Amino acid sequence: MIAVYNIIFHIGFLFMLPVFLFRMLYLNKYRAGMLQRFGFYPKEIRQKLKEGRNIWIHGVSVGEVIAAQPLIALLKSKYPGNKFVISTTTNTGNQVARKYAGAADIVIYYPVDFPYSVKKAVRAVDPELFIMLETELWPNMIKALGNGGVPIFLVNGRVSDNSYNWYKKAVPVLRIVFKYISAFIMQAKLDAERIIRLGADSAKVSYAGSLKYESAIGDEPDTDEIIELASELGIQGNDIVIIGGSTHEREEEMLIKAFSKVKKKCISAKLILAPRHPERFNKVIAVVKESGFIYSTRKKIKAFNSEEKQKKEIIVLDTIGELKKVYNLGNIVFIGKSMFGKGGQNILEPAAAGKTIITGPHMENFRDIMTQFINANACVVVNSEVEFEENLISLCRDKSRAKELGRRAKNLVIANCGAASRIAEKVEKAAFHRTQDAGVGSRN
Repeated sequence: MIAVYNIIFHIGFLFMLPVFLFRMLYLNKYRAGMLQRFGFYPKEIRQKLKEGRNIWIHGVSVGEVIAAQPLIALLKSKYPGNKFVISTTTNTGNQVARKYAGAADIVIYYPVDFPYSVKKAVRAVDPELFIMLETELWPNMIKALGNGGVPIFLVNGRVSDNSYNWYKKAVPVLRIVFKYISAFIMQAKLDAERIIRLGADSAKVSYAGSLKYESAIGDEPDTDEIIELASELGIQGNDIVIIGGSTHEREEEMLIKAFSKVKKKCISAKLILAPRHPERFNKVIAVVKESGFIYSTRKKIKAFNSEEKQKKEIIVLDTIGELKKVYNLGNIVFIGKSMFGKGGQNILEPAAAGKTIITGPHMENFRDIMTQFINANACVVVNSEVEFEENLISLCRDKSRAKELGRRAKNLVIANCGAASRIAEKVEKAAFHRTQDAGVGSRN
């Protein structure tokens, strides 16, 4: 069995090698932190890692890092003697993690899943506990942690339709990987059922809701911050602000086209476009420039005086980590990645801000959350660009309907908080209580 196991993991390593190399060489979001991705950390990080008892929490990118914050806060209150090591895969995730990190926290890049890299990283971090958000199943990392006796938790786990179809082809490998995982704390019942079908021990599987509800409510800007941001962007109280949140290919063009029709009926309308990926900023700016609207970017608008700012009809949000705050300036928010079949982006942040939300038909990555929103009549789902335009114009004119949709959305977020405490309780019970006699919680 051991021989077969080793063969499987070495085949996986050889198969993934070209993928890793391509990502690091050609994709900006994976290029940063190259040495750290192979387990080589700067001296100051190595020193900090040696100074305390480390809990390692991994989130791939921005969304996972933000979702983790309520859980991290709870674990810090329960275990003040531990340091927290937060790792990310993408550069943008790393930047956001640094923004949220406390003085004692350590932010690193997650190692590429090569046997040498993960062993080196695990030795350096020497964690007492490893928590991975969503469904980050890197076999060599899980093997290295498991062989070192580190309790491993998959939390806020979800198995999307696409992931489930792919994972079904790898069940023999997953069954080996899953043996090392102490608990699978999934978002919803269907996610729990799917992870069991993929080979997880049902005794280790539970579901606790989504962390994204609490992270959406947390870290809200105060009134003064919102007023200051509105002033910086040239937005006035009578403006109707439409936001395209975390947009993807083709969606900016759709929004600009619809915006041009809105402007004919609502002169005070403004459009804020927030592309999901920084590498698309320049392309989106070029699209906006061609539209003929008076525009600026978030970075450049600071240079204009108040009157010039107020004339800007479209603003491209070319910064990282500001979208949640910017949502507070909006009236109507379109959720990106939802119109052209890509699975959707986070609906909860604009909902927590009480905004009117429109999505396309493709929100598969937020399947259970969307079911709740639809059942509560807390958003508008459109199936085509024509429907989007019609509903956008209607909502700009029918302010009472728009306000009611926003109220329902915010109430839904508030009602579904609590996952962080449920997850923290399960982690404490399964990891710390179970292993007290083995010495977890204090290094030798």
